[in-house]
Amino acid sequence: MVGEAPAIPVASHYETDKLLSEYAEFHFGDAYFGVPNFSKVLADLAIRAMGERPKRRALDLGCAAGRASFELARVFDEVTGIDFSARFIGLGAQLAERGVLRYTLVDEGELVSYRERRLADLGLDGTRGKVAFFQGDACNLADIQWL
Repeated sequence: MVGEAPAIPVASHYETDKLLSEYAEFHFGDAYFGVPNFSKVLADLAIRAMGERPKRRALDLGCAAGRASFELARVFDEVTGIDFSARFIGLGAQLAERGVLRYTLVDEGELVSYRERRLADLGLDGTRGKVAFFQGDACNLADIQWL
C-alpha cells in the first residue's frame, strides 16, 4: 500500500519483548499445575550432586534469565552465568543489581498482567553479590573475559 512505512524487522525472534517476559515468568514465577520451577529444581540437583565437595565456583552455561545461577549462589562462593542472548542476561543482571524485576505478561490478546519478582521473596537476596552474568557463546568460551 502506498504511504505505509515498511515494518522494521525484529533482530531476533528469540529476543522479543513478549518472549523475554515469558522467560522471566518461567524462571522467577510460580509453579504451575503442580509443576515446580524447573530452574530451581535443576540447580538443586546440581547442588546435591556436588555432595560434600568444596563449592567455590559454578558456571551456568545457557543461563537465560538466571534463576539457576541465583539458586546455585545459595551454596557456591561465586557463580558465573553465560548466555548467548544479551537481553536474557540483562534480566539476571538487573535482578542482581536491583533485587527486583518487573515485567508484563500477555494473558490474552492485548490484555496483560503486571508482574514483580523480588529475590528477597524467593529467599535469594543474599546471592546478589555472588553472581555475575556475561553474554557469550558456549561453543566459543575462549573469547569471554570472565575468569
